[in-house]
Amino acid sequence: MIINPVRNDLEANCGKSGLLNQFVMWIFSPSYSAISSWRFSRKVRKSGPLGKLLARTCINLFVHSRGCFIPPSASIGRGLCLPHPVGVVIGEGCVIGDSVTIYQNVTLGIAKESQRAYPQIEDGVTIYAGAILLGGIRVGRGSIVAAGAIVTKDVPPHSLAIGAPARVRPLA
Repeated sequence: MIINPVRNDLEANCGKSGLLNQFVMWIFSPSYSAISSWRFSRKVRKSGPLGKLLARTCINLFVHSRGCFIPPSASIGRGLCLPHPVGVVIGEGCVIGDSVTIYQNVTLGIAKESQRAYPQIEDGVTIYAGAILLGGIRVGRGSIVAAGAIVTKDVPPHSLAIGAPARVRPLA
């Protein structure tokens, strides 16, 4: 059912639920409109050629109007929070868990064209501004990726990845 993930997204990005608030926030909140547009495009892309065209059109319009790229093929759990979605690029094979927060100018992508492996982000992770996560890495539950970090290796659960290249240490 799509209602619960949409409600979780609304609460994560806007703090309130309700049909009227959803409509108002879809228009005025770039964070909520980014994730709700992604959910819509993911749902309609399975509806044949017309659905795929509608999904691509929706994503392209969103990229041009909001500066955020989330392809319908990415897998995203409930309650994704994008406080400032401008510059966020999520690769097509990324898997993102529940209650994840991603700040502006974050890139989740492949490390090598020959290896089309994308990051997997577990539940409760926070990724701060300008971080770059590349390759088939896993960021463990409850971890934090610091601003500007370049992560190319796995991050264990409840850890902090900081620096370029990222060094990992347990959260205190």
